[in-house]
Amino acid sequence: MGPFELQDYAGVDVTYYVMNYLYNEFKEMRWTPPAIAQSFI
Repeated sequence: MGPFELQDYAGVDVTYYVMNYLYNEFKEMRWTPPAIAQSFI
C-alpha cells in the first residue's frame, strides 16, 4: 500500500491531525503538515 492509497483509506483530516501531533511531539520539519492539507479540512 502506497501513501496515496493509505490517504484514501484514512482520509486527509486524519493524516493532517497525525502529522500535526508528530510535529508537536518531535519538532522536526519533516512532520510539518502541508499547508494545502489544512485547506482540505
